[in-house]
This record gives sequence, C-alpha cells and structure tokens, in this order.
Amino acid sequence: ALSRAAPGDDVDLPSAVSEAYLGNVVAAGIGQAPCRQAVLGAGLPQSTICTTVNKVCASGMKAVMLSAQAIAGGSLPSGHAMVAGGMESMSQVPHYLPNSRSGTTLGNAQLVDGVVHDVRTDTAPRYYFRSFLMFICYFATYEHIFLLLHPKRASGIHITTSTWVCVQRNVRKTTISPVRTRTAIVLKATDAQWRQSNFATFRMR
Repeated sequence: ALSRAAPGDDVDLPSAVSEAYLGNVVAAGIGQAPCRQAVLGAGLPQSTICTTVNKVCASGMKAVMLSAQAIAGGSLPSGHAMVAGGMESMSQVPHYLPNSRSGTTLGNAQLVDGVVHDVRTDTAPRYYFRSFLMFICYFATYEHIFLLLHPKRASGIHITTSTWVCVQRNVRKTTISPVRTRTAIVLKATDAQWRQSNFATFRMR
C-alpha cells in the first residue's frame, strides 16, 4: 500500500519522502522496527527517517498528528513529503509462553493470546484492582454517559457511507496493492469492512 501512496503519477515517491511515521500496536512476531520494514519494502531509500508509534487504537491517528506538526513547524525540507498511517495484522499476532526462558517445571504451561493480552485488555485497571476487556469499558461508558457517544455514532454512519461511495466510484482503485497471504498473492479490490456494517446498531437512544 505504501508503494502506491503517491498522490499522482508525476510524483517520484522514493525521492519525495524524507520521513515516515507509522502506527503499530502489536509488534510481536513481525520483526524489528515495523516502520522501517514498511519503508524499505516500499522501495524508499535507507536514508528515510522512520518512527513507529504505539498508542493502541490511536496509533495511526497519532502518526498523522506527528507528521502534521512536523510540517506545520517547518522541519520538513522544501519539496519533500512525509508518510503517515498505520498497519496491523491481528490474525498473525502470536500466542505467548510465559516463563519459558526461565524454564517450566512440574505442572501445565499456559499459552497467552497476544491479541487478548496486548490489544483487547485495558491496561490501567491492571495496576489497581483487575483487568478487563476494552469492550466492557465501552459498554460501561455507553450505559452511564451515552449522550457523549451520539456524535461518534453519527460520525460512524458518515464514514461508512463515504466508504461505500468511494467503492462504487472506484476512487481508491489506484491505491490498492496486492497482498501476500500464506498461500498466494491476492488483490483486495475493495474494502470489505463496510459490507459488514449494520446501520441499525448506529441508532440513537
């Protein structure tokens, strides 16, 4: 995707980009320096400054904010561009085997799901009383101060509808690149997430 991120055919992406910010939540199992991997994999030069941002769900958005601040602050060389975005593959997050380095003695050994442990479980309560999954926080917030979620629901409807329009008009066709799976190289022609959306779940109280 990064290799096809140029705004036009007349833009030489490798020579235009001087710095990259990419968000990534779970780096376990994907190798060192995820942003550097993406940049080099897209054919950008090794001189590109790379920063991986880890801010859970806001990783990609924070990457965009950092890039915008750098541009606004004048630190970007004239005529150059920055790369900002996020990347994740939850289906490839591994399971962990705690204490395996120190050795497992008598008894069973437990595998810890990396998605549940490092993505879906809220961090702060772990240091106070107990840990729980993030969606429990969501529903607790909804039940107590659901009015705050109304703008977010309206925004969700707008984003999903806009995505549907873009798919119908092939707006993003030029930005789609082949994806290598375990068995083959496939071309994801459309965004599949909007097809799974149920607007009934966006209703207001």
